[in-house]
Amino acid sequence: MYFSNSFFSQSPGRALCVARAKELLNSPEYVDILKKRGKDPKSLSFEETCAFTLSTYTESAVKNLDDNAIPVNYKELPDILYEKIIPDMFGVPISEENLKFIEETAHLYSKGRGKLANQEFKDDSAKKEKAATQAIRDAAQLFLAESYEALEKAADIRRAKFTS
Repeated sequence: MYFSNSFFSQSPGRALCVARAKELLNSPEYVDILKKRGKDPKSLSFEETCAFTLSTYTESAVKNLDDNAIPVNYKELPDILYEKIIPDMFGVPISEENLKFIEETAHLYSKGRGKLANQEFKDDSAKKEKAATQAIRDAAQLFLAESYEALEKAADIRRAKFTS
Protein backbone atom coordinates (compact mmCIF):
# COMPACT_ATOMS: atom_id res chain seq x y z
CA MET A 1 0.00 0.00 0.00
CA TYR A 2 1.46 3.30 -1.07
CA PHE A 3 0.40 6.45 -2.81
CA SER A 4 1.34 7.46 -6.28
CA ASN A 5 4.43 9.40 -7.21
CA SER A 6 2.15 11.40 -9.50
CA PHE A 7 1.57 13.66 -6.50
CA PHE A 8 5.17 14.72 -6.90
CA SER A 9 4.95 15.74 -10.54
CA GLN A 10 4.86 19.40 -9.55
CA SER A 11 7.05 21.31 -7.18
CA PRO A 12 6.10 20.71 -3.54
CA GLY A 13 4.57 24.13 -3.06
CA ARG A 14 2.26 23.71 -6.06
CA ALA A 15 1.18 20.10 -5.58
CA LEU A 16 -2.56 19.53 -5.12
CA CYS A 17 -2.07 17.65 -1.87
CA VAL A 18 -0.22 20.60 -0.34
CA ALA A 19 -2.89 23.09 -1.39
CA ARG A 20 -5.59 20.85 0.10
CA ALA A 21 -3.58 20.31 3.30
CA LYS A 22 -3.35 24.06 3.84
CA GLU A 23 -7.16 24.14 3.97
CA LEU A 24 -7.35 21.11 6.25
CA LEU A 25 -4.82 22.44 8.72
CA ASN A 26 -7.19 25.29 9.54
CA SER A 27 -9.57 22.74 11.04
CA PRO A 28 -9.13 21.67 14.68
CA GLU A 29 -10.52 18.23 13.76
CA TYR A 30 -7.68 17.56 11.34
CA VAL A 31 -5.03 19.07 13.59
CA ASP A 32 -6.18 16.61 16.28
CA ILE A 33 -5.76 13.72 13.83
CA LEU A 34 -2.15 14.75 13.28
CA LYS A 35 -1.47 15.15 17.00
CA LYS A 36 -2.89 11.66 17.70
CA ARG A 37 -0.30 10.34 15.26
CA GLY A 38 2.45 12.26 17.01
CA LYS A 39 2.85 14.83 14.27
CA ASP A 40 3.10 18.59 14.51
CA PRO A 41 1.08 20.15 11.67
CA LYS A 42 3.85 22.71 11.10
CA SER A 43 6.62 20.16 10.63
CA LEU A 44 5.12 17.66 8.18
CA SER A 45 7.33 16.52 5.34
CA PHE A 46 6.04 16.82 1.80
CA GLU A 47 5.33 13.06 1.73
CA GLU A 48 3.49 13.22 5.07
CA THR A 49 1.46 16.19 3.86
CA CYS A 50 0.33 14.26 0.78
CA ALA A 51 -0.41 11.07 2.73
CA PHE A 52 -2.31 13.06 5.36
CA THR A 53 -4.39 14.73 2.64
CA LEU A 54 -5.21 11.38 1.02
CA SER A 55 -6.10 9.94 4.42
CA THR A 56 -8.87 12.48 4.82
CA TYR A 57 -10.55 10.90 1.78
CA THR A 58 -10.04 7.30 2.83
CA GLU A 59 -11.11 7.99 6.41
CA SER A 60 -14.20 9.77 5.11
CA ALA A 61 -14.99 6.70 3.00
CA VAL A 62 -14.71 4.47 6.08
CA LYS A 63 -16.92 6.78 8.16
CA ASN A 64 -19.59 6.89 5.45
CA LEU A 65 -19.82 3.18 4.68
CA ASP A 66 -23.29 1.75 4.91
CA ASP A 67 -24.79 -1.67 4.18
CA ASN A 68 -25.24 -0.82 0.50
CA ALA A 69 -21.64 0.21 -0.14
CA ILE A 70 -18.91 -2.06 -1.41
CA PRO A 71 -15.48 -0.51 -1.42
CA VAL A 72 -13.56 -1.53 -4.53
CA ASN A 73 -9.81 -1.74 -4.75
CA TYR A 74 -8.53 -0.14 -7.93
CA LYS A 75 -6.60 -3.35 -8.72
CA GLU A 76 -9.91 -5.23 -9.04
CA LEU A 77 -11.28 -3.06 -11.81
CA PRO A 78 -12.93 -3.66 -14.23
CA ASP A 79 -13.49 -7.38 -13.56
CA ILE A 80 -15.31 -6.88 -10.27
CA LEU A 81 -17.91 -4.74 -12.05
CA TYR A 82 -19.18 -7.50 -14.30
CA GLU A 83 -18.29 -10.46 -12.10
CA LYS A 84 -19.79 -9.24 -8.80
CA ILE A 85 -21.15 -5.72 -8.48
CA ILE A 86 -23.52 -5.41 -11.43
CA PRO A 87 -24.96 -8.95 -11.33
CA ASP A 88 -24.87 -9.61 -7.56
CA MET A 89 -25.45 -6.20 -6.02
CA PHE A 90 -27.77 -4.76 -8.64
CA GLY A 91 -29.21 -8.04 -9.90
CA VAL A 92 -28.60 -7.07 -13.52
CA PRO A 93 -27.31 -9.78 -15.86
CA ILE A 94 -24.40 -8.75 -18.04
CA SER A 95 -25.03 -9.23 -21.73
CA GLU A 96 -22.18 -9.91 -24.14
CA GLU A 97 -22.72 -6.41 -25.57
CA ASN A 98 -22.45 -4.78 -22.13
CA LEU A 99 -19.42 -6.86 -21.22
CA LYS A 100 -17.69 -5.83 -24.43
CA PHE A 101 -18.47 -2.15 -23.73
CA ILE A 102 -17.10 -2.38 -20.16
CA GLU A 103 -13.92 -4.09 -21.33
CA GLU A 104 -13.36 -1.60 -24.16
CA THR A 105 -13.98 1.37 -21.90
CA ALA A 106 -11.67 -0.02 -19.20
CA HIS A 107 -8.74 0.16 -21.61
CA LEU A 108 -8.97 3.97 -21.86
CA TYR A 109 -7.48 6.37 -19.35
CA SER A 110 -10.11 7.32 -16.77
CA LYS A 111 -8.55 10.76 -16.55
CA GLY A 112 -8.45 11.01 -20.33
CA ARG A 113 -8.04 14.71 -20.83
CA GLY A 114 -5.60 16.53 -23.03
CA LYS A 115 -2.98 14.24 -24.52
CA LEU A 116 -4.48 11.20 -22.72
CA ALA A 117 -7.97 11.62 -24.20
CA ASN A 118 -9.08 8.33 -25.76
CA GLN A 119 -5.63 6.81 -25.23
CA GLU A 120 -5.12 3.21 -24.16
CA PHE A 121 -4.61 2.80 -20.41
CA LYS A 122 -1.27 1.35 -19.38
CA ASP A 123 -1.11 0.14 -15.79
CA ASP A 124 1.90 1.76 -14.17
CA SER A 125 1.19 0.68 -10.58
CA ALA A 126 4.21 -1.64 -10.35
CA LYS A 127 6.47 1.09 -11.74
CA LYS A 128 5.13 3.62 -9.23
CA GLU A 129 5.44 1.18 -6.34
CA LYS A 130 9.04 0.42 -7.28
CA ALA A 131 9.80 4.16 -7.47
CA ALA A 132 8.23 4.93 -4.09
CA THR A 133 10.84 6.19 -1.67
CA GLN A 134 11.07 5.05 1.93
CA ALA A 135 9.65 8.43 2.96
CA ILE A 136 6.57 7.78 0.82
CA ARG A 137 6.17 4.27 2.24
CA ASP A 138 6.54 5.51 5.82
CA ALA A 139 4.03 8.32 5.28
CA ALA A 140 1.54 5.93 3.68
CA GLN A 141 1.92 3.53 6.59
CA LEU A 142 1.42 6.28 9.16
CA PHE A 143 -1.55 8.00 7.57
CA LEU A 144 -3.23 5.54 5.19
CA ALA A 145 -2.73 1.98 6.43
CA GLU A 146 -5.51 2.00 9.02
CA SER A 147 -8.24 3.30 6.72
CA TYR A 148 -7.00 1.21 3.78
CA GLU A 149 -7.22 -1.95 5.90
CA ALA A 150 -10.69 -0.94 7.15
CA LEU A 151 -11.90 -0.47 3.56
CA GLU A 152 -10.43 -3.83 2.50
CA LYS A 153 -12.11 -5.56 5.46
CA ALA A 154 -15.44 -3.87 4.68
CA ALA A 155 -15.11 -4.93 1.04
CA ASP A 156 -14.57 -8.58 2.05
CA ILE A 157 -17.57 -8.55 4.40
CA ARG A 158 -19.89 -6.90 1.88
CA ARG A 159 -18.82 -9.13 -0.99
CA ALA A 160 -19.50 -12.19 1.11
CA LYS A 161 -22.98 -10.83 1.83
CA PHE A 162 -23.79 -10.46 -1.85
CA THR A 163 -22.29 -13.73 -3.00
CA SER A 164 -23.67 -16.03 -0.31
